[in-house]
Amino acid sequence: QTWYAVFASAVPPFSIGFTTGARADISNIGVGELDAELKDPEFSKLANFIVEKKPFGMEVQTRAGKPKVVRVIPEFPAAKLGIKRGDTVVEVGGIAVTSETWVEMWHQAVPPFGLKLRVTSTKEESEAVGLLDSAAAFTGPLGPAQTVTVETTPFGMQINPGTAKVAAVQSGRPAESKGVRQGCELVSVRGEAVNAGTWLSKFQSAVASVPFEIGLRCPTRVHSQAAPQRGEDGILRVTIAQKPFGMNVENGAGSTRGFVTKVLPGFPAELAGVEVGFEIDEVNGVKVDAHSWYKEFARAEMPFSVGFRTGASDMKEVLSA
Repeated sequence: QTWYAVFASAVPPFSIGFTTGARADISNIGVGELDAELKDPEFSKLANFIVEKKPFGMEVQTRAGKPKVVRVIPEFPAAKLGIKRGDTVVEVGGIAVTSETWVEMWHQAVPPFGLKLRVTSTKEESEAVGLLDSAAAFTGPLGPAQTVTVETTPFGMQINPGTAKVAAVQSGRPAESKGVRQGCELVSVRGEAVNAGTWLSKFQSAVASVPFEIGLRCPTRVHSQAAPQRGEDGILRVTIAQKPFGMNVENGAGSTRGFVTKVLPGFPAELAGVEVGFEIDEVNGVKVDAHSWYKEFARAEMPFSVGFRTGASDMKEVLSA
């Protein structure tokens, strides 16, 4: 009941004592999944995937000098292939990439093409997620408490030490199917209020007799979005105040023109009126093409604008060329 509170508050180096002669039944212990960063990391390994279509459904940003997956969108190909936050992009289309080159290679690659990732261990994944809460920029204040039933363990949510907030939800685990998401705050276990200092002991006690109910307050999505403005030059400019924005841009073989080929439902791009077929023209006042737009997009500080040409009617011809 007390080991974790003492462990979390201790300052390294410190010692841990174990009783080695005991033989306990640990078949029902599943709470370890909640604190994945305490597990010893396995060696990371390389894994090959085939990108058969775009949008692929993963967001990549530079973390510790490497192109890291920081968000995987449910139901998209990346999620179905088992790609997870914390994985590192190593090759695109058989070409080794870095944090500086992966974007260009990604947009040049025409499906199907190969994608090589360095698949992380649980610890490495939790550390990568801890560096960026990509959902935080896309969510608003915590909503009202909701009740979730824990029917089996491991439940599949990770709560960081010293907090009661969900830092990650493991793909395919019950927590994901119950709607638990990153940023939710655990407020009760079996109807009893909990906080950062008490949730773990309460949860551990409850695990012994599933099912039980937990209370969560989860972030609400921010739906406000400034209206786009059309300039005298005919360019439609949209203000980017939240990421991920939720659009996919592609180009045809031998072309540098970039067209919006997918707008994700419920994301800011849809709310701003971005449509499939728009041609991207500028990001934050800088003229861009299909190869350079994302680099400018990733490094621009919010809020900033993205300009589109909306009169193009030859998207299909360009992309199929």
